[in-house]
Amino acid sequence: MSKKTSILIVLAVSVAMLVGCARYVIKTEKPQNIAELKRKIDELQNYNNGIDYFQGKAIVIYRKKQGDEEKVYSFLARVYSSPENNLRINISDFLLNKPVLSISVVSKSVTIVDHLHLRLIQKNMEEIDLSSFIELPLPLDFFMKSITGKVYIIGPEDYLLSGSTSILEISNSKSKEIIYFNSDPLPARIELIIEDRHIIVSFEKRINESNSVPKKIVFTTGDESLEINYSQILVGECFEDSIFLMNDIDTSRLKKVN
Repeated sequence: MSKKTSILIVLAVSVAMLVGCARYVIKTEKPQNIAELKRKIDELQNYNNGIDYFQGKAIVIYRKKQGDEEKVYSFLARVYSSPENNLRINISDFLLNKPVLSISVVSKSVTIVDHLHLRLIQKNMEEIDLSSFIELPLPLDFFMKSITGKVYIIGPEDYLLSGSTSILEISNSKSKEIIYFNSDPLPARIELIIEDRHIIVSFEKRINESNSVPKKIVFTTGDESLEINYSQILVGECFEDSIFLMNDIDTSRLKKVN
């Protein structure tokens, strides 16, 4: 499997693995700030819950610096996700717009059609290991929330909250998260620190006040980055669940791969 194809598979499967919000017990260094910090968390959770039916068209750019050179891969993507966490994503060649991959995730069953090599791959979601496909050391739960504009919040164990209205710090025994806000009540940047890994996701170009999903999402860690540039986003408009069944693809000509 090529590097480029692997990147596409991880991108698509990760989008599908959206999870619900956990229940937290909040502790803080400054007891007088509990109400303010709790309100901040509630706002983020409410925002996440508002992203249910998601449709997006995007240009995806993967960059990796190697010395004085930089490798760049570009793709076109069309994404559908539902409140039940089902996914359909079609990925095409950037220049010719020819199908490269089609991915469907229903419940925890993943179906991947590799149009280039005429392969059909079927796996359980638990079998997908992000680090085995690309070098970006992104935790799946962090990646899968952030890619559709949702705000990742570490947990679900008890955590320590501190900060102000512009910076919210959340930490537990395993990781630390710093959420930066501008004038917008939604985050502009999130830093996640897990052991020796330092990961940054930036949310840019939010659409408007009534539909504040970011149009540009950039993941950065070390010398690598993954940039999601949405040219079109629809949130909250229902579509037929049949989109996830991939009945529009003739799979009889494909070779099954375990």
